[in-house]
Parts: sequence; structure tokens; C-alpha cells
Amino acid sequence: ILMLPIVVNFEGSFVLFHKTMFNNDYWIFDPNLDPVINILPEEFFFHAGLMILILIIIASLTNYLIYRFLKREQ
Repeated sequence: ILMLPIVVNFEGSFVLFHKTMFNNDYWIFDPNLDPVINILPEEFFFHAGLMILILIIIASLTNYLIYRFLKREQ
């Protein structure tokens, strides 16, 4: 469910995430003044966001399976 907005409209999801997490506009970079925009393009953040969500899902499933396994042994 969390991946759907990212896949459908990454730019909108990116802006909404930053507006939610930061109460200032320091996350808005000017490509002419801040070379980080050219070093880390939008695709990097797209893939990083998907990787974070995938790792959260894998960790959650692993924790759930460990919990079920330990609960069954008692």
C-alpha cells in the first residue's frame, strides 16, 4: 500500500513526504546553486524510497515469522 503512491506519482509523494517531515523549506534545492541535485537525481531517491519500503516489509515479515515460531514452541 505504501509503495503505490510512490510508483504512481513519485514527485507528488516526494514533496508530500518532505512537507510532512520538515517544517521549513531547506529541503528545496536550487540546481544552479546546489550540486547535490545533479549528483543525486530524482531516480536515486525513487530507488532509495522503494528499497527502504522493501526492507521494512522484509524486516516486518521476518519479525512476524520469528514471533510465530517462538510462540509455537511455548
